[in-house]
Amino acid sequence: MEEGKKIDSVSHDLNLCMSEKDQKIEKIKSLQNEVDVLKANSNGLVNQLTNLAVLTQTKAESVKKLIGNLKFKDAYINHLQMAIACYDSLNLALVTNLKGRLKMRMTKM
Repeated sequence: MEEGKKIDSVSHDLNLCMSEKDQKIEKIKSLQNEVDVLKANSNGLVNQLTNLAVLTQTKAESVKKLIGNLKFKDAYINHLQMAIACYDSLNLALVTNLKGRLKMRMTKM
């Protein structure tokens, strides 16, 4: 009879171990699913960061190009202002000269 009890005890222990094994296998499957979800999220975030980096680089290049265009336009505006100032100075000189000559002619008459 002792052998029967030992067999029952060992059989019971075996059943407990098998049950624990099944629970651990389920836990491993659950954790593996979580790992897969986390990997997918991580890959999605990496892709978003890559896209953001490309957009940021594109925007930086656009800003540099815009600044270059603004510098060119600023230089052009400065050149036009200098030309207008020169034109105004020349007109003032001509007006002054004409007024002086007209006064001279008026006084000679």
